[in-house]
Amino acid sequence: MKSRFSKKQIAGTVMAVFLSLSSTVSGLAQDSGWHKDEGTKRWWYSLPDGTFYKSSWQWIDGNGDGLAECYSFDSDGYLYTDWITPDGFTVNADGAWTVDNIVQQRKVQELNVEQSKVSTTPVLGINDTSQEEFLSNKEAYRDEVLRLVNRYRKKLGKPALEKDENLQNLAQIRAEEISELYSHTRPGTGEPLHWQDGVNGEVIMRLVKIPDGAFSAWTHSKGHDKLLKEKSYKRAGVGYYVTEDGKQYWVMLFAI
Repeated sequence: MKSRFSKKQIAGTVMAVFLSLSSTVSGLAQDSGWHKDEGTKRWWYSLPDGTFYKSSWQWIDGNGDGLAECYSFDSDGYLYTDWITPDGFTVNADGAWTVDNIVQQRKVQELNVEQSKVSTTPVLGINDTSQEEFLSNKEAYRDEVLRLVNRYRKKLGKPALEKDENLQNLAQIRAEEISELYSHTRPGTGEPLHWQDGVNGEVIMRLVKIPDGAFSAWTHSKGHDKLLKEKSYKRAGVGYYVTEDGKQYWVMLFAI
């Protein structure tokens, strides 16, 4: 699928995870709409200008009945189907967001009206987190990440990680830092944390709403998973931060 588009076109696609209120316009060009990749057998959605949705939730009225369903696309532009998305929402075999097996729908007319409203307050999508939610769940979510990792390590015969307050504090600082610069290098110094800082490993994640989403994403990445399973690590700290516009950032630090 990547060979179908230029780098310039890809750069113009939606990168942040949010609900689009403008993707349900009828009368699209013939080549736009749903397409199936014959290699992967997965679906993706192209736009009239040749770009495609990726790393986002989108309301789409695919059959022109005036009702839009909500779909989640991964970082390569493929539709999640019959799955729980990384941010914790259930989608059916068609990729539509469901709650208690009921497909969630919105009237296209209502979505277009919402799009036309101008507001200085960020509009939070279904996988964004409000500041109230963040402050209410912050400590519980940090503890839950550690619990999930320790449960995983126990199954693999690895020793449990002890929560370290110094690492907790540093991880929280790092969670705020990666909301500004998503990198293992720190703003200002341009260098990553290392053993002189009392840190032997770091994993980061963004734009997942719940602890299980961050944990699952790490276990599905070979490099991150290796750190989660490292036998020599004895202590850990977890950071969790949410920006004003509802985007989530997660950090876990490890030490021997």
